[in-house]
Amino acid sequence: MKNFAFVLLLLVSASAHAWHATVGTYKMLEDTQTQSGGDATNAFNPMIGVGGNFSLPWTGWGFSPQLGYVRHIVKTNDSYGGDYEIQTIMMLYDFVWVPEIFSASSVPFAVRLGLGNFRRSTKGKGGTVTIPNGNSTATAPRPSSSEPSYTGTFNLGADFTFGPLDDWMVNSGLRFETFTFSPLNKEKRTYAFNLMAVAYF
Repeated sequence: MKNFAFVLLLLVSASAHAWHATVGTYKMLEDTQTQSGGDATNAFNPMIGVGGNFSLPWTGWGFSPQLGYVRHIVKTNDSYGGDYEIQTIMMLYDFVWVPEIFSASSVPFAVRLGLGNFRRSTKGKGGTVTIPNGNSTATAPRPSSSEPSYTGTFNLGADFTFGPLDDWMVNSGLRFETFTFSPLNKEKRTYAFNLMAVAYF
């Protein structure tokens, strides 16, 4: 499945109208737990990405696959004995639609929606950790190697295009996109979003 995603990105990008590169921030909207058992919000994390854009004939839609990378900023406030290294690689299969009223605008607006595959890897220093569990504590293993997890998402976002900033660009813009993890599972469903600067070339 992973190899298929990379091959699809290469095939699609070869016939794309434009490549694009993105840089910005990514934030998960679920809380984390502190040493005392309280809640803390997740940090804003740096994110980069690359992708391709191409039109779907006779539909008015475009297909815009993206490959993204997030380096999570982990702030530990516990007795775990060391930081965790958490990274996410995502493959997004997005479709793009420009409403007719915005097609001739100086700042075109496009709706972006699709599905995604997220691979999140967590690496620690091994051993066990003591974590808060209500009024008591519990013991859990801490990964010593990179432990991956895979999640599917439903994506919904918007693109704003402002025109080229330099000669080597076709266009530039901003992208805001939300991600719903496990959208069909009410108990596991969580959310995240990104805000990215985009360069088209």
